[in-house]
Amino acid sequence: MKILQIAENLYLESGGPTKVVCELAEILNRKGLSTTVFSTASAKKWGNIRPLAAESKIFEQNFLSFFWPGHSVAFAEAIIKNIKNFDVVHVHEIWHYPHFIACLAARVAGIPYVVAPHGAMDRWCWRRRALAKNLFFNIVEKEIFSGAAAVQALTRAEAEDIKKRAPASRIVKIPNGINLDDFASMPQRDEFERNFGIAPQEKMILYLGRIDQKKGLDLLSLAFGAVSRKKNNARLVIAGPDNSEYAREIKKILENQKVADKTIFAGNLSGSAKMAALARADVFVLPSYSEGFSMAILEAMACGIPSIFTQQCNFPEAGENKAALIIDCDQYQLAEAINIVFDSAETSAQIGANAKKLITRDFSLEAVSARMISLYRAIAKI
Repeated sequence: MKILQIAENLYLESGGPTKVVCELAEILNRKGLSTTVFSTASAKKWGNIRPLAAESKIFEQNFLSFFWPGHSVAFAEAIIKNIKNFDVVHVHEIWHYPHFIACLAARVAGIPYVVAPHGAMDRWCWRRRALAKNLFFNIVEKEIFSGAAAVQALTRAEAEDIKKRAPASRIVKIPNGINLDDFASMPQRDEFERNFGIAPQEKMILYLGRIDQKKGLDLLSLAFGAVSRKKNNARLVIAGPDNSEYAREIKKILENQKVADKTIFAGNLSGSAKMAALARADVFVLPSYSEGFSMAILEAMACGIPSIFTQQCNFPEAGENKAALIIDCDQYQLAEAINIVFDSAETSAQIGANAKKLITRDFSLEAVSARMISLYRAIAKI
């Protein structure tokens, strides 16, 4: 079976969907499914593309990508020319040009396609530029969704959001998976300490992700102020790219809370540097206002780090298995949850152990890819 995966970009600093596309393509190939990734890149970012152990074709974006992300005439030509060489097309994220042209070409050629919105149908996301999104959905996306052989929902909440605008019978819940091999051998705790000047006795709060308004970093900054006033040895590490220059607003909050000197902006961490941060963290926090299905949460839990995140992260299974502390989007609840982890080594250890068990059992890349292969075979009738 030949599978084509579509991503708008594969930049190193991009979020979870990029990681999902790359790792899914790699494991599908290892399992005997010939998998190719088509994506686009701007000329300025050509050297910033994530390495991929699977066949990939990257097409240069043109000036129209400023208005319609990923716009590329070369991409369109390649899709139209090659679409019939594949049995299934899997398109990741919506709104962008590669998503549109790939689904259109697949539909014309009679090739079944899967659409994975990756959280883009969430109510919080929908409210941003709601008028433009509703107009575009009714003109373009509605037909794309109705023609899909399957629509992949990552979570229960996302399935409910999709049902409002797509045929319920075609929605299939398959979460993101994580490659557990990446966490088999972790760095020592002192590696991150040496690189970023953290003392062994200090308690480290880790945020790992894009510095973006929807991620709830304002709540985290306020909560850290409250925690720090009780625990002088608390440190906050914010690791991730600042694509929107939102960090300036967060730094102002931290300064007002008098904890700017206790906060480290570590930049975008990947590879061994990210693993070092995870190895040193005492608690992982993601207080998002909106989330598809966070790969950062899966990574932290796979490491056995006690994790705190909001209901909007759409991972109720973690709460049901006592594998994380799940809160509302509230700075006081967040501060209280951090203090619970810091105050009880026994509670912290139990949450971490439950987290590792849950991820290993239900959210490994091995388990998730098996479900994805079953879906591909069903819709391709192979």
